[in-house]
Amino acid sequence: MTKTYVHAPVNVTIGPEDRGYCLEEELLEHRGREVLCVHSKAGSCRFCDGISLSGLYTIFVKGYIVTDRYRISDNGEVVTEFQPIVDEVERREIEAVLREKWGTAQVFFD
Repeated sequence: MTKTYVHAPVNVTIGPEDRGYCLEEELLEHRGREVLCVHSKAGSCRFCDGISLSGLYTIFVKGYIVTDRYRISDNGEVVTEFQPIVDEVERREIEAVLREKWGTAQVFFD
């Protein structure tokens, strides 16, 4: 089973300046294939109870690239086809590499 990913603008603040975030993409080599990872970085975040956090960093692992940037959507967005990673051993391997490389506790799989 494959899915599509619409590439979001990278290195551009999305949302209000005081609580926005920006995205970066990374291609990670794993078992001879490229894995598409999307990094989300927020400078700060204020919750409704008044608590504020700074430096939120999350990685979303989309999956193995099947066809990279293979078409443009009707809205002019670039689209990539990927295969989600469902094998638990592979997920743990990838998560370990990302945690070691980026020092983040937040790694999610599509």
